[in-house]
Amino acid sequence: MPGRSLSVCGYRGCAEPAHYVVELDGKSVPLCREHFKSLLRRLEARASEEGAASLDQLSLTEDGDGAVAIRRRRGNR
Repeated sequence: MPGRSLSVCGYRGCAEPAHYVVELDGKSVPLCREHFKSLLRRLEARASEEGAASLDQLSLTEDGDGAVAIRRRRGNR
């Protein structure tokens, strides 16, 4: 993530300290506790709906300064 530190949450609009780093779409994404919990809730919801979930089912949208938003990839339903 160019221009972004791994010590600060990489989620768009967040400046909290990062406590976790996850790899999505081949990029290391630092996340604060709140955004990490949000990521887990999304994965849990998907697993509940479809029986399984993985980080591969999520994708990143990145803005010019390297901040990200995490989106669910649409699965075959």
